[in-house]
Amino acid sequence: MEQPQSAGVSRGRWMAIVIVGLVLGAIAFALLVGFGSGVLDDDGGSSSTPAPLGFEETWNKSLVDANCGDFLNRMQDRERRTTASAYLSALWQRDGYGPVEPSDAALDEFASDIATICEGDDDVDVSEVALMLYSADADYWRPFVQ
Repeated sequence: MEQPQSAGVSRGRWMAIVIVGLVLGAIAFALLVGFGSGVLDDDGGSSSTPAPLGFEETWNKSLVDANCGDFLNRMQDRERRTTASAYLSALWQRDGYGPVEPSDAALDEFASDIATICEGDDDVDVSEVALMLYSADADYWRPFVQ
């Protein structure tokens, strides 16, 4: 006897939808962070403008091009914190919180969580990881604004 077909979406199709959504989200996030935050020049190169919190961007690649291998193995702690600050600040600005500087505790936790997610997959873009991390619980990551 044949099983009746489910009216829902198959697991394979659902995974394809999720992957396409993540890719589109990563592209939108990369454009937001790369061209909307002032961290990168319009040509995608590093800017001499200080990153959030007064950190000077010393990473020699555009943040949009940084992958997990860069984040875990090639960036110094200060560069990881600057990266976390740029992404968190851009996401807060996108969500209407305005230009808010992340606290040291928020930066440490966000950078640490990015590193944890990055472990084992050096080729994933850090922008994708940051967006996924933030989107998973935006209420948790929102800034404390008085």
